[in-house]
Amino acid sequence: MSKINIWFDCDPGHDDAFTILMMALHPRVNFLGISTEGGNQTVQKTSVNALKMLALCNLENKIPVVQGQEHPLMIKNVICPEIHGESGIDGTTLLDDLKIPLPTNVSKETREVAEPAIAFMARSIMSCKGKVTLVATARLTNVALLVTVYPKVLEKIERISIMGGSIGMGNTGPSAEFNIEGDPHSAKIVFNLGKRSNIRPTIPIVLVPIEVSHTVLVTESILDRLRESLQETTFCKVCIQLLLFFKKTYQEVFNFDSPPLHDPIAFFYLISPQSFVTKKINIEIVCDSPLTSGETVCDYFGMTNREKNATICEKIVVEEFWDEFIKQMVKVNSISPINKK
Repeated sequence: MSKINIWFDCDPGHDDAFTILMMALHPRVNFLGISTEGGNQTVQKTSVNALKMLALCNLENKIPVVQGQEHPLMIKNVICPEIHGESGIDGTTLLDDLKIPLPTNVSKETREVAEPAIAFMARSIMSCKGKVTLVATARLTNVALLVTVYPKVLEKIERISIMGGSIGMGNTGPSAEFNIEGDPHSAKIVFNLGKRSNIRPTIPIVLVPIEVSHTVLVTESILDRLRESLQETTFCKVCIQLLLFFKKTYQEVFNFDSPPLHDPIAFFYLISPQSFVTKKINIEIVCDSPLTSGETVCDYFGMTNREKNATICEKIVVEEFWDEFIKQMVKVNSISPINKK
């Protein structure tokens, strides 16, 4: 099967971090680069975390990481240390001594961003031979700015696969999920790309809502499978320690017995769409309500007669996800430089 050209927009974050590990060595992926933004932690910290995940795969100097937007378009910036800790990937000290470069767009002299992330993204996407799929597991600020400032990139975008939103209850608002609530105005721009237009291409949008990701739980049996498959290496210890921290915070904040591994599902859809039940529906984003800002209003039954602009994932074959996830962790484990220390 042909490779998928992927640009990954993220805010690592434990689950974003595992998305990088799952994609990095995958035979179906041509990994073009990573853009970071604020969300799970500050953009400086999420950039470091993305580079650390690439370093675990010996790819920190081969796959570019560009530091993107710290703040949403129009609302106050909110980060999430109560779930992801002060570093964004708390839970292990085994990554502390990893040698990583600065983000590609950060000056070595000033340590400041020398080129906007979206400029680098646009150049990378436009120079790619085929069309590019965006996997977006953070606020959609970088993506919204990219398509607004550089609209020509739309001709090169195959689709956008998003982890975020909810069909019903939210996780940081009564009906809003963290990524979409964090920048609803950007989300509105992105979801509107799924609607027909006379002046731009229509971009297929795929959404993995929390109703689906909350079924992909890191249970004790999954942790045991990882330990057995990764053979108690240093990389194995990193994975287990990160997931146990994630488990602890999800128990404390949400009273979950096991944490949901949200973000890798948006990637898994691309390589295994047959593992999902989906439906094409209209999704609108609430931007300015004091109660429901950030809500993804899912018109399941066509009540509004609005154009169907997104494919929403309804169910996933959880066992197939975990089989693929562990398979990719085994690959990283086999080459990770951290195991040689």
